[in-house]
Amino acid sequence: MSCTFFWRCEGTTLTGPNDFSAGDTTATAVSLVAIASGAAKFGSNGLDANVTSGDYYEFASASIFDVGANAIGFKLQIKATGADTEIFTVYNAGAPSDQVSLTTSGTDELQLRHRVNGGDNNTFTTTAADMAVDTWYGVVLRWDAAADLQRIEVYNDAGTLLHGVTSSTAISPQGALTIWKIGTDNGSARFWIDNIVVGNSYSDPIETWINYSTGYTQISGGGGTPLKQLLLLGVG
Repeated sequence: MSCTFFWRCEGTTLTGPNDFSAGDTTATAVSLVAIASGAAKFGSNGLDANVTSGDYYEFASASIFDVGANAIGFKLQIKATGADTEIFTVYNAGAPSDQVSLTTSGTDELQLRHRVNGGDNNTFTTTAADMAVDTWYGVVLRWDAAADLQRIEVYNDAGTLLHGVTSSTAISPQGALTIWKIGTDNGSARFWIDNIVVGNSYSDPIETWINYSTGYTQISGGGGTPLKQLLLLGVG
């Protein structure tokens, strides 16, 4: 269990100690996406993807995501609804159909897709998240290719699980995942996003980590083994 990325969305460079990346530390802006005070859930700023489609920040995936097992979570506020808008995607730049993505489904639900170039194209959708505009939620995605597991979790702002959906459909191996982006793409929905965190296993406690107001410092003390793992091991 380990956190490979935590971005509080205070600026476009992850400078620490409250931010952390095991790889790329600079967010590359596409279109009119911005770091803005109005989009903050924690701290002074948040990610504002509330202007156009194709409005996102992009990072290189190396050392943050791999093709095996990952979890990612973030705080999300929908500012305008719309179907089939990508919120998050991690993909292979050389074969873009190798990807894991989260999209809106209708106006108030979410869909997770695990797609392999020349292979499977698996999707599943929440049915009881009932997400409202101008309301903060916690969203967590998990996948484990070896165990054929995928999961979406939607929490209210207080951290209570509203809906969790697990799929055990077989997942084919993917090629290298080289790029990931978060914001809006290919649709009309708009979002505010804050406290983005990535783990390197299916079972990482992402749902807890996304609610840490000082970010990576609370997870790891500013570096090293996550504090939660030490507690689980009976240390401290």
